[in-house]
Amino acid sequence: MSVSLSGITCDDYDQSVYFSALDDYLSEAAFEESSCVDVSRRRAMGSRGGPNDKERRLDATTTVDIVTPLSMAKIYETDDCSIMCLITETMQAQVSSGNFTTTIIAYANARRRQLAGPGGDSDKATALRRLDASSGMGAASAESISEIGRAHV
Repeated sequence: MSVSLSGITCDDYDQSVYFSALDDYLSEAAFEESSCVDVSRRRAMGSRGGPNDKERRLDATTTVDIVTPLSMAKIYETDDCSIMCLITETMQAQVSSGNFTTTIIAYANARRRQLAGPGGDSDKATALRRLDASSGMGAASAESISEIGRAHV
């Protein structure tokens, strides 16, 4: 399964936050190591074909694609919906509604509070930046989901 997240880079990506959020909706699934790919997306801003056409500009959006192999027991499959269908339909509903974004942000904030404490550890500082609400996982927005290969059963 591949999920596109805007607002973060792969340096911001925190797999434990992401897997916690996924588990809220796919608790029957087991997740394997995910991979992150930075994707550059640009869209034209401004009017088209009108007097403001000269004011058109490109708006760059930072987006990553997270590919996560997962497995789920075949007992969840139905005659109408395969395991991949179940996973895709479940996650598409959560992405479309904004619930998945809300859940990612909640886990990022909880992890940040957990890590924030006394001490000046550089590894801790790096982890806190990854979870920062303005630039890390706390700024992530789930945009889309797609199937990649087959789900393991």
